[in-house]
Amino acid sequence: MNEEKDILEQVEEVVTQEIDVDELEKDIDLLASEETSKNAAKDLVDSSVNIAKDVASSAKDVYDKTADKIDKFIHDEKVQEITKKTVDTVSETSKKVFETTKDGAKFVADKASDTWNDPKVQEGLKNVKEASVEIGSKIVSGIKGLFKSK
Repeated sequence: MNEEKDILEQVEEVVTQEIDVDELEKDIDLLASEETSKNAAKDLVDSSVNIAKDVASSAKDVYDKTADKIDKFIHDEKVQEITKKTVDTVSETSKKVFETTKDGAKFVADKASDTWNDPKVQEGLKNVKEASVEIGSKIVSGIKGLFKSK
């Protein structure tokens, strides 16, 4: 936890460096003069490079420490144990759901077959077929009667 505070303080220090406005104006005036412009520009570039290096170094430290924490978390025995238990539970639940669904489908198929083969159902189907044929014949006869010439 202290390491994280140290890193955050380093990053904050680099990012929040105060800029002296008077110094900045002096630097700009120096840049305007021909004799010192090259030196002032070099100093400005060097200063910028140093700040960029500090920021990059702090960012690398933050990255390294974060990666280390993640690695420790992933390899923690408790985390691995919980992950294994979760995977096992999901696997067992999936197997139970599959078996229950398979049993349910077989039960429905068996009941449908039993119902279809029931003599009462077959008798009802026979009656429906006969009634359908009779109704169809009457409809055809009625249509033929409509088209007979008078």
